[in-house]
Amino acid sequence: MSKKLATIVTILLVTMAFFCLFPIGETKSSSVSDNVSTGITLKSVARVMQTECINASGFRLPTTNPATLTDLGLGGSVLVFADETADYDNARISIKVPKDIDSTVQPYLQLDWSCNAATDDVNVRWEVTYLWLGEDETSDATSDAVITGDYTVSDTTKGLVESDIQLANFLYTDKHFYANIARRSDATQDTSDGENANIFGACLYYTKDKLGEPL
Repeated sequence: MSKKLATIVTILLVTMAFFCLFPIGETKSSSVSDNVSTGITLKSVARVMQTECINASGFRLPTTNPATLTDLGLGGSVLVFADETADYDNARISIKVPKDIDSTVQPYLQLDWSCNAATDDVNVRWEVTYLWLGEDETSDATSDAVITGDYTVSDTTKGLVESDIQLANFLYTDKHFYANIARRSDATQDTSDGENANIFGACLYYTKDKLGEPL
């Protein structure tokens, strides 16, 4: 084999090996492209679940019918929602929408709570009234939606329960999430009679774009 031919063969083999490093037609692969104005741009369809959380002491308490913030010791603070037949207890949260959120997937509200009762056939009725707020939208709107559900307590006294509440109406232009959380102990569906329900915290449980905010 001549020296010239050997050189050509070597170049071809190196070129083929280089292209084999990059899968062709794989919809789940990541890639890198060069953009004159913004530099290197990362592209990927890889996504993960993430939370943006607030603990009990980060809630705001309304002037009317507020829940009670109580120290739990090593467990931190909890918001106590009493069993009221009227004027049921409330608490409010505000969460900044993360920049890496995937706006094509509706988030959840993840509620961490417990109840003094200890049986698997007792429910606490939580009501979530929430609002998404985008730029130039009125900040005194009442709500986007109200979700009311009955959630089963732990079979352990004051046992932790983690409930995922599906949200709706989120748009890519939204910047803030506001919610009022109430225990509807006045309803017959709340069967934890005479017992307190306690909220440890709440999270915006969302789908994350691992590469961050799109350009």
